[in-house]
Amino acid sequence: MIDRDKLVGQITDEVTALVDPRHHVEPFYEWVNRNRKLMAHRTEQPSLLEQLRALADEPLVIDLSDAGHSVPRSRPPGGIDALDRLMAIEAGTAWWASVRLRRDLRETVEDNLRLLVGAATRLEDLDLRDLAYDVHRFHGWAATLTGWQSPPWRPRAACPLCNGTGTLRVMLDKRRATCLACGEVWSEDDGTITLLADYIRELGERDTPVASA
Repeated sequence: MIDRDKLVGQITDEVTALVDPRHHVEPFYEWVNRNRKLMAHRTEQPSLLEQLRALADEPLVIDLSDAGHSVPRSRPPGGIDALDRLMAIEAGTAWWASVRLRRDLRETVEDNLRLLVGAATRLEDLDLRDLAYDVHRFHGWAATLTGWQSPPWRPRAACPLCNGTGTLRVMLDKRRATCLACGEVWSEDDGTITLLADYIRELGERDTPVASA
């Protein structure tokens, strides 16, 4: 038996993070007329898909010193990874909507993901488990790659599942990782990031940042 409510909740939460902006409220205190009042600083962060698109569209700017100006030439490595995973999410979502659910595709990947959420409660147990697994991968890819201040670390170790070389991407501050070849996701939520860290250390990368994961 599977916990249907847990899987539906997971699908809903992860799709929401993918398609909707996140509103963050940071409380702080401020003195007003000699009274200490609790205030709130509100910010809005783009959805994970919007962040992934922005990263995929970011050009690599090369400074041409002789010409005295800079020109965009190509995407940086992080942008290529982001574009690859963005296309994978779009294709995977379209496959679920059209093949598994036999529904007409909607105009955007966001709308197709919302379609999956609406259908989740009516799926058979096996289909619901498969959908939860795929949505978790979509979310994990986007959450791992959208690191603006600290790009994903690329360990030399091959993927422990598919043996792909140079395909691991580790977001240290988020304690998440993914393989761009097989799509596997490791995270702190389920404890798998620790298993990946142990595996990488066993291969000799003991002085790398993932050692603290």
